[in-house]
Amino acid sequence: PKNAPPCKVAAVRDYGGLITLCEPTQASREATANELLARIPNAVMIPPFDYPDVMAGQGTLALEVLHQVPHLDAIIAPIGGGGMISGICVAAKGINPNIKVFGAEPAIASDAYQSLKTGARVALEKPTNTIADGLRTQLIGERPFAVMKELLDDIFLVSEDEIVQAQRFLWERMKLVVEPSGAVPAAAVLSAAFKAADPSIKRVAVVLSGGNQDLDAIPWMLK
Repeated sequence: PKNAPPCKVAAVRDYGGLITLCEPTQASREATANELLARIPNAVMIPPFDYPDVMAGQGTLALEVLHQVPHLDAIIAPIGGGGMISGICVAAKGINPNIKVFGAEPAIASDAYQSLKTGARVALEKPTNTIADGLRTQLIGERPFAVMKELLDDIFLVSEDEIVQAQRFLWERMKLVVEPSGAVPAAAVLSAAFKAADPSIKRVAVVLSGGNQDLDAIPWMLK
Protein backbone atom coordinates (compact mmCIF):
# COMPACT_ATOMS: atom_id res chain seq x y z
CA PRO A 1 0.00 0.00 0.00
CA LYS A 2 1.04 3.59 -0.56
CA ASN A 3 1.19 4.22 3.18
CA ALA A 4 3.67 1.41 3.87
CA PRO A 5 6.65 2.50 6.01
CA PRO A 6 9.56 3.68 3.83
CA CYS A 7 11.92 1.21 5.53
CA LYS A 8 9.80 -1.73 4.37
CA VAL A 9 9.64 -0.43 0.81
CA ALA A 10 13.41 0.18 0.75
CA ALA A 11 14.15 -3.30 2.11
CA VAL A 12 12.04 -5.01 -0.56
CA ARG A 13 13.80 -3.02 -3.28
CA ASP A 14 17.23 -3.80 -1.80
CA TYR A 15 16.41 -7.51 -1.89
CA GLY A 16 15.60 -7.23 -5.58
CA GLY A 17 11.83 -7.06 -5.37
CA LEU A 18 9.72 -5.07 -7.82
CA ILE A 19 7.13 -2.95 -6.04
CA THR A 20 3.72 -1.92 -7.35
CA LEU A 21 2.00 0.51 -5.00
CA CYS A 22 -1.76 0.60 -4.47
CA GLU A 23 -4.31 2.31 -2.28
CA PRO A 24 -4.42 1.06 1.33
CA THR A 25 -7.68 -0.85 0.96
CA GLN A 26 -8.50 -4.54 0.61
CA ALA A 27 -10.26 -3.92 -2.70
CA SER A 28 -7.33 -2.00 -4.16
CA ARG A 29 -4.80 -4.63 -3.13
CA GLU A 30 -6.84 -7.41 -4.70
CA ALA A 31 -7.52 -5.46 -7.89
CA THR A 32 -3.86 -4.48 -8.29
CA ALA A 33 -2.73 -8.07 -7.74
CA ASN A 34 -5.21 -9.34 -10.34
CA GLU A 35 -3.95 -6.76 -12.85
CA LEU A 36 -0.38 -7.97 -12.35
CA LEU A 37 -1.45 -11.61 -12.72
CA ALA A 38 -3.11 -10.78 -16.03
CA ARG A 39 -0.14 -8.77 -17.31
CA ILE A 40 2.87 -10.85 -16.23
CA PRO A 41 3.34 -14.25 -17.90
CA ASN A 42 3.43 -17.23 -15.50
CA ALA A 43 2.85 -15.00 -12.49
CA VAL A 44 1.60 -16.77 -9.37
CA MET A 45 -0.36 -15.18 -6.54
CA ILE A 46 0.82 -16.14 -3.06
CA PRO A 47 -1.86 -14.97 -0.59
CA PRO A 48 -0.38 -13.35 2.51
CA PHE A 49 -2.65 -15.15 5.00
CA ASP A 50 -5.75 -16.81 3.51
CA TYR A 51 -3.98 -19.92 2.22
CA PRO A 52 -3.43 -23.32 3.90
CA ASP A 53 0.32 -23.53 3.20
CA VAL A 54 0.90 -20.05 4.63
CA MET A 55 -1.14 -20.86 7.71
CA ALA A 56 0.69 -24.15 8.24
CA GLY A 57 4.09 -22.56 7.71
CA GLN A 58 3.43 -19.85 10.27
CA GLY A 59 2.10 -22.49 12.65
CA THR A 60 5.59 -23.99 12.88
CA LEU A 61 6.33 -21.05 15.15
CA ALA A 62 4.26 -22.78 17.84
CA LEU A 63 6.05 -26.09 17.23
CA GLU A 64 9.41 -24.43 17.88
CA VAL A 65 8.19 -22.59 20.97
CA LEU A 66 6.67 -25.69 22.56
CA HIS A 67 9.74 -27.75 21.72
CA GLN A 68 11.89 -25.29 23.65
CA VAL A 69 9.38 -24.44 26.42
CA PRO A 70 6.90 -27.33 26.63
CA HIS A 71 5.05 -26.31 29.80
CA LEU A 72 3.44 -23.09 28.65
CA ASP A 73 0.05 -21.92 29.82
CA ALA A 74 -0.61 -19.72 26.79
CA ILE A 75 0.68 -18.22 23.54
CA ILE A 76 -0.34 -14.77 22.33
CA ALA A 77 0.34 -13.37 18.86
CA PRO A 78 -0.71 -10.38 16.74
CA ILE A 79 -3.63 -10.66 14.34
CA GLY A 80 -3.71 -9.08 10.91
CA GLY A 81 -5.24 -11.35 8.29
CA GLY A 82 -5.22 -14.31 10.65
CA GLY A 83 -2.71 -16.61 8.96
CA MET A 84 -0.26 -16.69 11.84
CA ILE A 85 -2.76 -16.99 14.69
CA SER A 86 -4.73 -19.75 12.97
CA GLY A 87 -1.56 -21.73 12.29
CA ILE A 88 -0.50 -21.31 15.90
CA CYS A 89 -3.91 -22.50 17.09
CA VAL A 90 -3.71 -25.73 15.10
CA ALA A 91 -0.09 -26.51 15.99
CA ALA A 92 -0.23 -25.55 19.66
CA LYS A 93 -3.51 -27.28 20.46
CA GLY A 94 -2.44 -30.31 18.45
CA ILE A 95 0.46 -30.70 20.89
CA ASN A 96 -1.32 -29.54 24.04
CA PRO A 97 -5.14 -29.30 23.86
CA ASN A 98 -5.19 -27.45 27.19
CA ILE A 99 -2.95 -24.56 26.14
CA LYS A 100 -4.61 -21.19 25.68
CA VAL A 101 -4.07 -19.28 22.44
CA PHE A 102 -4.85 -15.57 22.40
CA GLY A 103 -4.75 -12.94 19.71
CA ALA A 104 -3.87 -9.28 20.12
CA GLU A 105 -5.18 -6.51 17.89
CA PRO A 106 -5.20 -2.70 17.77
CA ALA A 107 -8.48 -1.33 19.10
CA ILE A 108 -8.89 0.86 16.01
CA ALA A 109 -8.36 -2.14 13.68
CA SER A 110 -10.59 -4.66 15.42
CA ASP A 111 -12.05 -6.64 12.51
CA ALA A 112 -10.87 -9.96 13.97
CA TYR A 113 -12.18 -9.11 17.44
CA GLN A 114 -15.58 -8.09 16.10
CA SER A 115 -15.72 -11.18 13.90
CA LEU A 116 -14.91 -13.54 16.77
CA LYS A 117 -17.51 -11.94 19.04
CA THR A 118 -20.30 -12.04 16.43
CA GLY A 119 -19.41 -15.42 14.93
CA ALA A 120 -19.21 -14.04 11.39
CA ARG A 121 -16.57 -12.07 9.54
CA VAL A 122 -16.96 -8.32 10.06
CA ALA A 123 -15.26 -5.93 7.65
CA LEU A 124 -14.06 -2.49 8.69
CA GLU A 125 -15.88 0.18 6.70
CA LYS A 126 -12.74 2.15 5.93
CA PRO A 127 -8.96 1.67 6.21
CA THR A 128 -7.46 2.27 9.61
CA ASN A 129 -4.34 4.26 10.30
CA THR A 130 -3.14 2.31 13.32
CA ILE A 131 0.55 2.66 14.08
CA ALA A 132 0.69 -1.14 13.76
CA ASP A 133 0.85 -0.95 9.96
CA GLY A 134 1.25 -4.72 9.58
CA LEU A 135 -2.19 -5.21 11.12
CA ARG A 136 -4.19 -2.81 8.95
CA THR A 137 -6.32 -5.48 7.31
CA GLN A 138 -10.00 -4.64 6.91
CA LEU A 139 -11.31 -8.21 6.90
CA ILE A 140 -9.99 -11.38 8.50
CA GLY A 141 -9.23 -14.21 6.07
CA GLU A 142 -11.98 -16.77 5.44
CA ARG A 143 -9.85 -19.86 6.13
CA PRO A 144 -8.09 -18.40 9.18
CA PHE A 145 -11.42 -17.32 10.65
CA ALA A 146 -12.84 -20.82 10.34
CA VAL A 147 -9.96 -22.06 12.50
CA MET A 148 -10.17 -19.15 14.92
CA LYS A 149 -13.85 -19.76 15.62
CA GLU A 150 -13.02 -23.28 16.76
CA LEU A 151 -9.68 -22.91 18.50
CA LEU A 152 -8.86 -19.30 19.45
CA ASP A 153 -9.62 -18.59 23.11
CA ASP A 154 -9.90 -14.81 22.97
CA ILE A 155 -8.61 -11.57 21.45
CA PHE A 156 -7.32 -8.63 23.48
CA LEU A 157 -7.55 -5.09 22.13
CA VAL A 158 -4.92 -2.45 22.84
CA SER A 159 -4.82 1.31 22.33
CA GLU A 160 -2.30 3.14 20.18
CA ASP A 161 -0.62 4.52 23.30
CA GLU A 162 -0.33 1.04 24.79
CA ILE A 163 1.35 -0.17 21.60
CA VAL A 164 3.89 2.67 21.70
CA GLN A 165 4.66 2.11 25.38
CA ALA A 166 5.11 -1.64 24.85
CA GLN A 167 7.40 -1.07 21.89
CA ARG A 168 9.50 1.35 23.92
CA PHE A 169 9.67 -1.17 26.79
CA LEU A 170 10.93 -3.86 24.40
CA TRP A 171 13.60 -1.55 22.98
CA GLU A 172 14.77 -0.06 26.28
CA ARG A 173 14.43 -2.93 28.72
CA MET A 174 14.83 -6.02 26.55
CA LYS A 175 17.07 -4.56 23.81
CA LEU A 176 14.80 -5.92 21.07
CA VAL A 177 14.15 -3.93 17.90
CA VAL A 178 10.46 -4.69 17.41
CA GLU A 179 8.08 -2.76 15.16
CA PRO A 180 4.69 -1.55 16.44
CA SER A 181 2.82 -4.53 14.96
CA GLY A 182 5.12 -6.92 16.78
CA ALA A 183 4.67 -5.01 20.03
CA VAL A 184 0.89 -5.43 20.03
CA PRO A 185 0.86 -8.77 21.91
CA ALA A 186 3.36 -7.38 24.42
CA ALA A 187 1.00 -4.46 24.98
CA ALA A 188 -1.80 -6.93 25.56
CA VAL A 189 0.01 -9.01 28.22
CA LEU A 190 1.06 -5.83 30.01
CA SER A 191 -2.54 -4.63 30.15
CA ALA A 192 -4.80 -4.84 33.17
CA ALA A 193 -7.39 -6.69 31.09
CA PHE A 194 -5.03 -9.57 30.35
CA LYS A 195 -3.79 -9.81 33.93
CA ALA A 196 -7.36 -9.97 35.22
CA ALA A 197 -8.65 -12.43 32.61
CA ASP A 198 -7.25 -15.64 34.11
CA PRO A 199 -4.92 -15.38 37.11
CA SER A 200 -3.91 -19.04 36.69
CA ILE A 201 -2.02 -18.19 33.49
CA LYS A 202 1.62 -17.63 34.46
CA ARG A 203 3.83 -18.86 31.61
CA VAL A 204 3.03 -17.03 28.38
CA ALA A 205 4.90 -17.03 25.08
CA VAL A 206 4.63 -13.62 23.44
CA VAL A 207 5.18 -13.57 19.68
CA LEU A 208 7.11 -10.44 18.68
CA SER A 209 6.55 -10.54 14.95
CA GLY A 210 8.36 -7.92 12.88
CA GLY A 211 11.29 -5.55 13.24
CA ASN A 212 10.71 -3.10 10.39
CA GLN A 213 10.90 0.19 12.24
CA ASP A 214 11.52 3.40 10.32
CA LEU A 215 14.30 4.97 12.39
CA ASP A 216 13.27 8.43 11.22
CA ALA A 217 9.81 7.91 12.72
CA ILE A 218 10.28 6.23 16.08
CA PRO A 219 6.82 6.58 17.69
CA TRP A 220 7.76 7.91 21.13
CA MET A 221 10.05 10.52 19.57
CA LEU A 222 7.27 11.97 17.43
CA LYS A 223 5.15 13.23 20.32
